[in-house]
Amino acid sequence: MYRVAIDVGGTHTDSIAVDNRGQLLIAKAETTPDDLTRGVLASCAKLAGQAGKILRELLAETELFLHGTTVGTNAVIQGKGPKVGCLVTQGFRDIVELRRGARDTLYNLKVDYPPLLSPRHLRAEVRERVSYTGAVLEAVDEQGCRQAVRLLKARGAESIAITFLFSFLNSAHEKRAREIVREEWPEAPVSLSSEVLPRIEEFERFSTTVLDAFTTPSVGAYLKTLNEKLHAQGFRGRLLIGQANGSVATPEVVLTRPVWTLSSGPAAAAPAGLYFGKLFRSKNIISVDMGGTSFDVLLIVDNEAQVTTEEWVGPYRLAVPLVKVRSIGAGGGSVAWVDPAGVLRVGPQSAGAAPGPACYAKEGLEPTVTDADLILGYLNPANFLGGERRLDSQLAEKALRDKIAAPLKVSLKEAASGVIAVLVHQSAEAIRRECMERGADPRDFTLIAGGGAGPTHAAFVAEELGLSQVVIPNLAGAYCAFGWLRSDMTLDFVRSRVMASAQADLQWLAAAYREMEEEAKSTLGNGRVSLQRLVEARYYGQFHETEVEVPAGRLGSREIKAVTEAFHRRHERLFHFRVPDMELEFIHYRVRASLLMDKPVLRPRKAKKGALREAQAGTRECCFGKRSVKTPIFAGSQLSPGARLRGPAIIEEGITTLVVPPSFHCQVDRLGNYLLEA
Repeated sequence: MYRVAIDVGGTHTDSIAVDNRGQLLIAKAETTPDDLTRGVLASCAKLAGQAGKILRELLAETELFLHGTTVGTNAVIQGKGPKVGCLVTQGFRDIVELRRGARDTLYNLKVDYPPLLSPRHLRAEVRERVSYTGAVLEAVDEQGCRQAVRLLKARGAESIAITFLFSFLNSAHEKRAREIVREEWPEAPVSLSSEVLPRIEEFERFSTTVLDAFTTPSVGAYLKTLNEKLHAQGFRGRLLIGQANGSVATPEVVLTRPVWTLSSGPAAAAPAGLYFGKLFRSKNIISVDMGGTSFDVLLIVDNEAQVTTEEWVGPYRLAVPLVKVRSIGAGGGSVAWVDPAGVLRVGPQSAGAAPGPACYAKEGLEPTVTDADLILGYLNPANFLGGERRLDSQLAEKALRDKIAAPLKVSLKEAASGVIAVLVHQSAEAIRRECMERGADPRDFTLIAGGGAGPTHAAFVAEELGLSQVVIPNLAGAYCAFGWLRSDMTLDFVRSRVMASAQADLQWLAAAYREMEEEAKSTLGNGRVSLQRLVEARYYGQFHETEVEVPAGRLGSREIKAVTEAFHRRHERLFHFRVPDMELEFIHYRVRASLLMDKPVLRPRKAKKGALREAQAGTRECCFGKRSVKTPIFAGSQLSPGARLRGPAIIEEGITTLVVPPSFHCQVDRLGNYLLEA
């Protein structure tokens, strides 16, 4: 039986399958933006071909299908979704539009206001009021609520978000309003803030709920289509969907809160990075994933990936727990261009899957990073993506010569080297910024590089940062897809109430944690369920909370003291200072429930007969800086565990190419992964 995982990127859709013996299959297919399921099935069909099967046979033998989707994120970024109508407490119609009152560019008085997912004419007020204690001050005006629903329907609303004040303490009014919506307008999708994000902070809760209402139709339609197509091809196993916190959930759970899938694609780097960090005995990891469109950076400190609720999707606030990933527009398909000042730029725009880089010969005219890699000799034009695509060097040269070399008055090789230098600098700068925010020195970390373009450029990035160790998984081309294979089914349940640590209401806390634990067990069902109690606390006067663990079982003054001390330690580790005499505020209370999944055990690579030279497929002229070097080319599949080689060298894997610069040497581990050391 197989386990299959999918990661849909902007350029390629990656797939990976592992059988009961630990044998890996990896494939890529072009992403198909008009219908993402076509790219998913095309990638799976390539997996089937590698196994000597047809697609129907592979899916019939698949027990678990894990899928990271960008459908919701794409809908938000592209603004392609329903018109969202809001039912709000009277007097609080404009919270989602007022936001936090700050401009993205503080001194620009003419800054464009971000487009609204729920414009003002689609926000209707309802008379009702719950106090800050959860007590009902005024019951729902049911007749007024019905009129509001009819008004929103008449004005063209297509999805409804219900965002009442203090509903996170008492959800009865929101639930009654939903009943009224269903009576008046049965087919309308409805999102409740008390279910999407039952926590304090109105703007964050309202914005996240509007995002949920906006993404519900697209995510729901996509999952329905995907499920139907998989079943039509013989799949009878279990389908799980990736979430922004780096875990997976059933489609049924996802459909109750599709907003949790936003920004989920890069989150799979967390379980992947933790796996390879453990494999190479490193607890401090810089995990990077460079695909065709973006460069994603994730920091893992002391074997912990940071989870945050401080995130934005485009101009919209998203406050669900998600893995903190820094993304920039820098990848294999990133377009190189010269700005009006005559400065060479790379990205953020990408050629994507269509038309793709100029060398794809698909009518793409703009020079890209892939075109530069080809000109510098890093890529084999006859063996790109395992020989599935032949690259046209002449088209790459023409695009780079016309758009970069000629305007800058430099040679073709200098132009290509400049493109890669800019890409490397931008990538290194993204890592520096992420480390700087955490008070970390990148030289204390191991760089783990995934993505189709990651292995080609990772060592150059390491050189710029002064890193001495780089890990390149042999499955780097499907790095995030592999991350889904390593994930658990994790859900967060949250409650909110502001209280001082010294006057904590222990009875309320115990009841809240018990309630969330029962809810978690009911949702996840039977199995190896791990429950973790957490609290988000802060020093008085702070705007951001720090998450710390709460002991299980009875909660007394001793346990609260232990939580307080743990907060000081964690705050010092994250921000390099503590204020031990200052009282804390407890804000959010969370139960993180994980249904632990069986993880695949990968099969060691078999030793190959013959010496290192038997794996060498030839040589190629490659440019490193200003030098052109005759560089040995190795077939990655023919390198035995323990093999060592000195740079410069090129290692061609099935769907990616690894570049070993002259200053590095490379060793192959027992699983076929690569360790580069300066």
